[in-house]
Amino acid sequence: MRNSFLTELQVNNFRNLRRVGLKFGSALNLLLGDNGEGKTNLLEAISLSSSLRTLRACQSNSDLILFGEGSARIASQFSGQHASKIEVHIEVDRKFALLHNKRVKSARVLAERHPTVSFLPEDTQIIFGSGGSRRRLMDQVAYAMNPGYIDTYRNFEQILLERNKLLKTTHFDALAFQIYNQLYLDQAALVILDRLQALQNIRPFFSAVLLHFSPALSRTQLSYTLKGKSVLDDSKLQAVVIKEKLSAAFEYCKKIERIREQTLFGPHLDDLLISFDNNPLRPIASRGQARVLTLAFKIALLQLIKQAQQSNAMLLLDDVIGELDPSHARHLFEIVEQLETQCFITTTHLSALPNFAKERARLFEMKALVEARMQSGS
Repeated sequence: MRNSFLTELQVNNFRNLRRVGLKFGSALNLLLGDNGEGKTNLLEAISLSSSLRTLRACQSNSDLILFGEGSARIASQFSGQHASKIEVHIEVDRKFALLHNKRVKSARVLAERHPTVSFLPEDTQIIFGSGGSRRRLMDQVAYAMNPGYIDTYRNFEQILLERNKLLKTTHFDALAFQIYNQLYLDQAALVILDRLQALQNIRPFFSAVLLHFSPALSRTQLSYTLKGKSVLDDSKLQAVVIKEKLSAAFEYCKKIERIREQTLFGPHLDDLLISFDNNPLRPIASRGQARVLTLAFKIALLQLIKQAQQSNAMLLLDDVIGELDPSHARHLFEIVEQLETQCFITTTHLSALPNFAKERARLFEMKALVEARMQSGS
C-alpha cells in the first residue's frame, strides 16, 4: 500500500489568500472559519497541488490570482512513499507545475502520485442535475480503475469531433463517414466497457458505505443507461455486445443525424441511473438524501482507489457538516477514521462535529491565519 501525506502547504496570492503557510496532520484536518475567509480556497490550493485542477470551474486564470497581483504560487510538500516537492505557478495566460523543480508535462503525473477525492455542496447535482455531472462521475470511477482510461476517452472525443465535422459538410462524403463511423463504434464501445467495469467494481463499496452511513438508502441502485433510457446489462461485459447495441442506435439515428448535423448516440450522451427500489431518485430525493448519496459515492470511490491503485487518496470535504444531522455526521467521521486516509474538512462551526473528531483533528482557524498575516505586515 502506497501512502503519502500532504505535510506542508504555502500559498501566495491565490484567490483571497495573500500569504499562508500551514503544516498538516496525516489524518483529520479541520479548517474553521466564517464564509469568505478562504477555507474553500485552501482546498482549491490542495487540489491544484495534487492534480493541477481546481475544484470548481473558473473562467480564466485571472480568477485564481489575488486582485492586483500578476501571478500566484502554491508550494506543497508530500511525505511518505511518494514524497514530493510540488510547485504550482499560475499566471494570466498559463498554469504549470514543477515536481522536484522539473516541469511536469501532464497533470496525470501528479494525479497518479497523489490521488484526491473531493466533495462540494454543488456535487449533489449528481442526483438532481443533468446527465453531464453523472457522466463525469462515471469517468472519475473509470479513471480510478484504470488511469489509461483518460487516453481511451480522449481518442473517443477526437473521433467524435471528426465524425461531427463530416456530418456538417455541405457535400457529404459517404465513404469517409463510413470509415469514421466504424472507428466511432469501436472507440465508443471501449469507453462504455470501461465505464461498465468501473460501475461493477464500485457498487459493493457504495452499498456497504450506505449500509453503515444510512441503512434506509442501502437499496439504492446504480445502472448504466444508453441514450434513449435503455438500461445496459453490465453482466455481459463484452465489447462486441456493446458494439451491437451501438450499431442498432446508429441505424435508428442516422437519418436525423444528417438533418441535425451531429452525433446523437454514444458515451457523451449516456447516463447513470440512480434509483431506489427501481424508482429513479432524481424527482423524489430530498436535499438531505442527495447529500448522503453523493457522500457515499465519493467515499466508495476513495475505497475503490485504495483497492485498484493500492494507494490512499486524500479526501477534501467542503461544508459537508452543515446539512447533516448529528447521526449522519457521526457515521461520516467514523467511516473517515476507518479509512485511515488524510482528510481535510471545512466548517463554519465545531458544534456539529462529534467529540472524538474534534479531539483527534488538527485544527486551523482562518481568523487566526488572517490576524497572523496582518501582524506580519504581509
